[in-house]
Amino acid sequence: MRFAASKLVSPFESAGFGRVEREFEGALPQINTISLEHSAADDCVDFVKIIFDKYRNGNFKVISGTRKRSQLHKWKIRADLVCYQSDLDRAKWGGEFVEPQPKTAIKAAVAKVVGLSPQGVEYLDSKTPSPNVYVWPVS
Repeated sequence: MRFAASKLVSPFESAGFGRVEREFEGALPQINTISLEHSAADDCVDFVKIIFDKYRNGNFKVISGTRKRSQLHKWKIRADLVCYQSDLDRAKWGGEFVEPQPKTAIKAAVAKVVGLSPQGVEYLDSKTPSPNVYVWPVS
């Protein structure tokens, strides 16, 4: 999965995101998560998390959002980069979580996400969702 991680991170780093060693409250990210952030307007932080399935079977999610620096648990927006807008399994890439995926399927999923990642970055900037950005309600 190392090849996947570096390819998935690259477009977000190109858009100004940097890897963080500590998350919201200074907690370490989970072992299966890559966390990236960059400063946004109005004392906010935009973040992207790439979360790999804990069984190392090639599945992953890409989530993003914006939160206030002063209110670490209060997200202003939250969205997933998705392959399609559907109520079932819309947010995961690479197949069923319980089934190991062949390298070719993982590479295809990574290539698709890399191609769609500008939509995720654009959503954080414009707050306008695109066909491959699923917006979650936040309170």
